[in-house]
Amino acid sequence: MGGHFLFIYAKQAGQESYGGLGISPIAPEPVYLNYVFGVFEESGSEYSWYRVSPHYTFIVTPDEFKPKGKHFYWQLVFYIVPLGEGTHYFEEAVLLKNKVSYFDGFQIFSLRK
Repeated sequence: MGGHFLFIYAKQAGQESYGGLGISPIAPEPVYLNYVFGVFEESGSEYSWYRVSPHYTFIVTPDEFKPKGKHFYWQLVFYIVPLGEGTHYFEEAVLLKNKVSYFDGFQIFSLRK
């Protein structure tokens, strides 16, 4: 093996659109890390994120205990792509399946032995 690409980004939780890497020559399928447990809540105009259960859509909360204001849920996506020996070329790609999609913080790390 020649190394790995680690790709990290945030997307709106529950959206079907996603980001990825186009790699040449074609690499093996990526391995998703932290796929279910990376959900965070952004409240109103605050810039702090709060960790929430990945099953937040299934949790029933009585109205008097629900936080007030607008809430937005982000999902952090981590995946790693194993690479063979030699030179590899890559570019970021976004597959849009929703009419409106939210992404943030694309980061790519090259990991070598």
